[in-house]
Amino acid sequence: MTFIIRLPGHIEATRYECGAPETFHPGRKYVVIAEFNKAPVLYPVLCATEFIPTEEQHATEAVASISSCNNDADKARYCGGLQRLIKILSKNGGKVVISRIKETHTTLDSSAIFWRLAKAYPEATVYSWDSGKDVWLGATPEVLLQVKNGQLTTMSLAGTRLAHTSSPWDEKNIEEQAIVTRFISDTLFALGMMPEIAGTEVLQAGPVEHLCTMITTKMHSLHSLLEVAEQLSPTPAVSGFPRDMALHEISSIEQHPREYYAGYFGIFTPDEAQLFVTLRCMKLSASGHARIFAGGGITPLSIPEEEWMETENKASTLLNLLN
Repeated sequence: MTFIIRLPGHIEATRYECGAPETFHPGRKYVVIAEFNKAPVLYPVLCATEFIPTEEQHATEAVASISSCNNDADKARYCGGLQRLIKILSKNGGKVVISRIKETHTTLDSSAIFWRLAKAYPEATVYSWDSGKDVWLGATPEVLLQVKNGQLTTMSLAGTRLAHTSSPWDEKNIEEQAIVTRFISDTLFALGMMPEIAGTEVLQAGPVEHLCTMITTKMHSLHSLLEVAEQLSPTPAVSGFPRDMALHEISSIEQHPREYYAGYFGIFTPDEAQLFVTLRCMKLSASGHARIFAGGGITPLSIPEEEWMETENKASTLLNLLN
């Protein structure tokens, strides 16, 4: 399995060649990949190479052909599901993240798309891996866990609007993000940690921006990192809250398996770890068929038409680069 990652603020990327999945062995370096709401799979790293491809390497790949497969029926189905969900949430409270898929076709290969993402989104984590039959790639803004020198850092990232909006954040987005912050803090407390919560800021992610709160705590055992990751994932930012209720509604409303979307991936070493949430992602087949995943947090204050547009804006992170 080949896994490629470009970290935020870096020019170079790293290509990891990995062996067959195995159970955890102390002292080894792993690529960690988890599907949505499933246990992580650990791929031992056999070798790693940093590289910076030149523009000329992909010059012949600069033309894409887009043929959208979406129509008004998709919108009606998505908004109809949200209307029913909002009635449930208005009665019982909570939040549920509902995703959808935009399907298209491109003549670009995964290498060309990867470097378009890396160039367009320097502050995102750009990633790619081969799942066997398809390639998954994207540019995520969200950290699940980072551990270095005994300190664990995570983030509460939720609430979405168009980038550079000048008006104050509305109540719906503020509460949606606060739910995530409370969940992460409570989860870390339950694991015996003492999380420190920073002030909330705005983080831009391509055409949209989010509310973001960084959370840190001391962590003394990297082996327990995978336990922490499994306790946190999926956070309310990608599933909802309460979690069991949200997962039930997701399975009832969504017409597709999420697969790796809203799971997590990253690097796990003896000394540090970096795990990221699999967002702003696409599944690319060898024939060029692309499935772009996007979702939004639904609360009693949600308006279906606005939630539809939020998923359109998020999907454009990838779709715009295929044109």
